[in-house]
Amino acid sequence: MRKIRIGLDVFGLLQGLALLALLWIAADNMLGKQMSASAIGGESPVALADLERSATALRSTYSQAIHQEDVLRYQLDQLQRFPKLRDPEYLQQLTESRQALIDLLQDKKKLEGEIAQFILQIQEARTTADRVSGEAGDLQDLNIVWPVAPVYGVSAGFHDPEYAKAFGFQHEGIDIPVLQGTTVTAAADGTVERVVDAGMGYSYVILRHQGYATLYGHVMTALVQEGQDVAQGDPIALSGGKPGTPGAGPVSTGPHVHFEVIVGGKHINPQPYLPEIDE
Repeated sequence: MRKIRIGLDVFGLLQGLALLALLWIAADNMLGKQMSASAIGGESPVALADLERSATALRSTYSQAIHQEDVLRYQLDQLQRFPKLRDPEYLQQLTESRQALIDLLQDKKKLEGEIAQFILQIQEARTTADRVSGEAGDLQDLNIVWPVAPVYGVSAGFHDPEYAKAFGFQHEGIDIPVLQGTTVTAAADGTVERVVDAGMGYSYVILRHQGYATLYGHVMTALVQEGQDVAQGDPIALSGGKPGTPGAGPVSTGPHVHFEVIVGGKHINPQPYLPEIDE
């Protein structure tokens, strides 16, 4: 218990730092400035195909900047909402995550560029997953297991309204908190369709299955190659998610695996098809 109290004291200190960071940002009028076109037009992992997608990316990026205060609040609420996250080791990783986010928020120019690229990476991932997800089939045939053990539960659910408020776009999967570097396994038999190592951006693995696809986001290291066949439960990656580390992207909420299931081009809530979480 003493370790937990110490962790919570650190958590309180970071909460104070977060508020100071927000005051600093507000004083400099970050939210009142329009992002430059160069934030979208620089080097990125995917080229936008048309003006509609460009407009979508721009709106998403600007919305992201508007909601930075909510992003911090969302992170600071995690321990209260999910008591299981108070595990001392996981708590330490969360406090480090928040400090990394605070540091990023203070560097406005870097933040704008990284968020623009992050949005494009998410768009590319979802476009690819939609393309390989087959045609709408019978969801009763869906046979999936947890890609990581849900020892801390689920921190952000499918279409979580609090997530959408904080980040400015819909949460098309579930977030499963795990310690950084946890082995991620295939939720079902399939073939590795896409492996993206985005450096310090959003890295992910997509598996193609019979009639659907699964996506595993914020991975730190991939353990498979494109075209490789995998069986349910095979290791495919090591988890990431801690801001400031490979694969996390700029506004991750801490160490976790982001898991999506796509059937016939439509994202579905994976939880009803996963084994129940033991309390």
